[in-house]
Amino acid sequence: MLQAIRDRISGVMAIIVLGLLAIPFAFFGVGNYFQPDLNNNVAMVGDLEISQREFQNSFNSYRSQMRRMLGDSFDEMQYATPLARREHLEDLIDQRLLQQFAVAGGMDIPQRQLAERIQAIEAFQVAGTFNNEIYTQALAFQGLSPAEFEAGLREDLVTQNLISALSATGQPPPAEINAVLALENQTRNVDYVFVAAAPYRDSIAISDEQIEAYYNDNQQQFMQPEQLSVDYLDLNPQQNAADIEVDETELRDLYESQKQRFMTEERRRAQHILLTTSDDAGTDDAEARIRALRERIEAGEDFAELAREHSQDPGSAEQGGDLGWVESGVMPDAFEDALYALAPGSVSEPVKTGFGWHLIKLNEIDPSVGKTFEQARDELAEEWTADRIDRQYRDLADEMVNLSFEHPDALQPIADQLGLEIQHSELFTRESGTGIAGNAEVREAAFSDLVLVEQNNSDPIELGDQRMLIVRLNEHIPASPRPLAEVRDQITLLLQRELASSRAREVAEQIATAAREADTAEGQTRLAASLRELAGLTASPAAAAADAQESSDADELAAATTEAFQQPLQVVSKTDLSRTDYQLGQVFLQGVFSMNTSAEESVIMALPRNGQDWAVVELLGVNEAAETGSEQMQNRFKTQLQRQIANQELEALLAQLRANTEIQVFEDRL
Repeated sequence: MLQAIRDRISGVMAIIVLGLLAIPFAFFGVGNYFQPDLNNNVAMVGDLEISQREFQNSFNSYRSQMRRMLGDSFDEMQYATPLARREHLEDLIDQRLLQQFAVAGGMDIPQRQLAERIQAIEAFQVAGTFNNEIYTQALAFQGLSPAEFEAGLREDLVTQNLISALSATGQPPPAEINAVLALENQTRNVDYVFVAAAPYRDSIAISDEQIEAYYNDNQQQFMQPEQLSVDYLDLNPQQNAADIEVDETELRDLYESQKQRFMTEERRRAQHILLTTSDDAGTDDAEARIRALRERIEAGEDFAELAREHSQDPGSAEQGGDLGWVESGVMPDAFEDALYALAPGSVSEPVKTGFGWHLIKLNEIDPSVGKTFEQARDELAEEWTADRIDRQYRDLADEMVNLSFEHPDALQPIADQLGLEIQHSELFTRESGTGIAGNAEVREAAFSDLVLVEQNNSDPIELGDQRMLIVRLNEHIPASPRPLAEVRDQITLLLQRELASSRAREVAEQIATAAREADTAEGQTRLAASLRELAGLTASPAAAAADAQESSDADELAAATTEAFQQPLQVVSKTDLSRTDYQLGQVFLQGVFSMNTSAEESVIMALPRNGQDWAVVELLGVNEAAETGSEQMQNRFKTQLQRQIANQELEALLAQLRANTEIQVFEDRL
């Protein structure tokens, strides 16, 4: 319960300044706006202070966010350095500057909008509805009054509106959008050869000295993840559901108070004849006609036949006016009153409703029936037990929360008071675990500073509707390098891949160099000529050679390059290569479209293809786009350019604000 509140609160106030700033702004820090203490501040930004408490809460929130984002790649030490703390302080200073600027400019948030934002925060809701008691309790837990919290939230929303205003004002001109789209839609004509690294891998021998040197220089790649185990209290009344004895007297009282829910509704099977009225002039005519039909029914004519002939109800006329079984509350009141006043087989007087005039015939009554206590007992017992468990859980959960504040540094007093047993988990990491550690909320609480660094109990963690945990550190095993023997094969493979990639690059650069100096025959590119020359073949056939000769030449070239370079190499021609030809690889495409297009002659370069393989590319031509793209594409690029302009304006604004604002940083308090 409180853990969920704490998690939600810590992230709601965070803002991302158009990709430039990451300023996690925890709710519980705003209280310091109203309690200035110059001896406890890490910085002063004009008249606004950044307290140690606020900075630490914000920094902890930032580290938690980065830990979730990076997973196994998260380096705890990197985010614990003085440099990391100082950089985060700069983010908070930027936020203060923007707040001051927005408020000075007269920006404000209407009270109604502020209330709507607060009511929309999930941490303050019960079953999707804002709950004022939860709201005040959550703020009290953070040491805040509603006035303090609302003032801080108001300032944060004002800052967000300022950023939104900057974004809205940066409108790129159409010519700039079209220029960007022209580059995006440009295509190129190329010849290329892919040089794979894999053929060189198996022939590369790796020595023990190379393995040991790589291991010593790159131990961070081979770390055993940090692990810990916890002691915990598990409040889960569902585990004791079988031991709860049902009170038969309370069950009978419950049955008597809710007997109606076990009764079926009385139903009546009826027919009717409907004559509709379209206006006031036709009312008397419809009434007269319906009375005439009733007289014919009293004279012995069949109700169903008259309904088929005269009823204007399209849903029942063909069925002789049959309405089937009618339950209370379905028909208009006047219709229902008349129906429930009839005896089986009788016909009503004419009845007026919003649909017109009716004659109603009651055919059959299906009376109301109900379950006896014995028939309903199991259902009532299940509900009674669930209610008892829920009340028991709520009482114990409230007590657990109170005890967790009274005894933050031990589980045993809480266990004794609640009659719970202290349990123990297996070792687990930040990313995975078994048992209770299979739950991400439990792992996050266990690795929090509160538990891991301060070595206190966690805040109560609510799992589901009726389960609450408190965890406490039992054993902590810091991250450590895995033994060399354990990772030797992995390092060998890494080095083989690295050296194989270097060999592929050497071959690609050799081909590129030869291509720049190659003499070409008719219909031949420099790349094709260089490949034949390096493979030891004589002049290639002319472009007009027969298909059979072309095929023979390709086979000869493949065999020759395999002997020369340990793999068959093939020149591939591609016209209208676009930036979206992703099957060739994004790295390759970026290289091709970065090639200089101003040269008069063809451009030849060795380019990386992916993480290991290489390519040699000969740029033969550039094709400008005939159109600037669809409206959807134009809007997409307009948004991107607008964001870039807003980023630049924001950077300029922050630079100006820093130049004109007195900023004090107390380094010794970080």
